[in-house]
Amino acid sequence: MLLMVVGLLWLLLGVLTALSFHDEKALSRYELTRLSQSGDKVARELLARQENEQELESLRCIVITLVSSAVVTSSVFSVGIWQGILLGTALLILSPLFVRVSPVRRLADNFRERVRPYALTAAIHIGPILRLLRQREVESAAVRVYSHDELLDVVHRSHGVLSTDQRKRLEANLSFDDKTVAEVMTPKSVIDTADVHDTLGPLVINDLHNTGHSRFPVIEDDIDHVVGTLYLKELIDLRSEHQTVRAAMNPKVYYIHENDSLQHALHGFMRSHHHLFVVVNDYRETVGLLSLEDAIEALIGMKIVDEFDQFDDLRAVAERNPRHNNHPAKRQNI
Repeated sequence: MLLMVVGLLWLLLGVLTALSFHDEKALSRYELTRLSQSGDKVARELLARQENEQELESLRCIVITLVSSAVVTSSVFSVGIWQGILLGTALLILSPLFVRVSPVRRLADNFRERVRPYALTAAIHIGPILRLLRQREVESAAVRVYSHDELLDVVHRSHGVLSTDQRKRLEANLSFDDKTVAEVMTPKSVIDTADVHDTLGPLVINDLHNTGHSRFPVIEDDIDHVVGTLYLKELIDLRSEHQTVRAAMNPKVYYIHENDSLQHALHGFMRSHHHLFVVVNDYRETVGLLSLEDAIEALIGMKIVDEFDQFDDLRAVAERNPRHNNHPAKRQNI
């Protein structure tokens, strides 16, 4: 009879060892507080559990200590002092193995749901005593992020919490400082330019308008010699059809290196009040154009497409090489 009591106490000890009041799937304390303040009764109960989680753990440890003592005591009365001490000690050492047994874990989960309301009430009433007897702090359920990459991963996995657009904006914003001008610029092969020697007649203006752009780099001889910027909106007030591009352009040209960061470029846009930069390499050769629109798109993670845009992604167009650069009839690749 006493051996049966020992077995039942040992089983209870195994259930208590496998039992945990910590809910891995629980919402954060901030979110539970927000929901409880809005009148959510379930959130209020979950918040009370979280706030008293350490007291519940202390109460569990006290009960485990009492049951452990009962196991050893009942073993002594069952088989004698020395045999009982050895048997009780062996049972205590083996009790953590119950955590690996699936039926015991399920039993522990069911037991937790039944006793948690009473345990919570007890923890609230004897909280000061439990805090005094607490041996160590229980790890908080709050999310901790230790690196920039880990924060990006948290945002990326936030399906159901953040919408797709919100997630894209956050990811783009967090990655903005790591992006370079070369990653978002309009490549050289798809740049539309105006020649400094052209006369701004109806045909030239119509061709410029059909590109869908509002501003153009003005070149002299080739793309590696940019001498100004031509704004399409300023051509509306032309007083003469025979005015040249040189006379209508803004002679200010702003250059930026392809390896500069987008953060540096954005500061440059704000300082210069200019919306178009010529991107150059180490040899001062033109490799592309960077607009304020390009930088903002990279910052918010969304394309800004208006009714004049012919292509959503000019980099994709450049990869297809629609202008057949360096494509003579008698070409030979080495």
